[in-house]
Amino acid sequence: MNVRFTSLANREFIHVFDHYAALNPGTARKLASEVNEGFKRVGLFPEICSYYVRPFRRFKPRTFPYGFFYTIEANEIMVHAVVHLHRQPAAIIARLLAS
Repeated sequence: MNVRFTSLANREFIHVFDHYAALNPGTARKLASEVNEGFKRVGLFPEICSYYVRPFRRFKPRTFPYGFFYTIEANEIMVHAVVHLHRQPAAIIARLLAS
């Protein structure tokens, strides 16, 4: 199953990636690798991640504090938000409902 980011989620991911790249390019590459590998698994097994709040499931890279919130659509995985997981749960839910 293909994985697609909404334009807002894509901007959020680019912001996170650029932040790490400014600190250490190797760390940014590690983030990209973990996200890529994780979404390969999600593409094969869309229900592998549990619901955060329905209908949004959350994928979390192994070593980074970000949640990638997605829904399973008819023939693709749609990523709606990339959120730092140290935010208050109510703020995360508000961000998801705004997508």
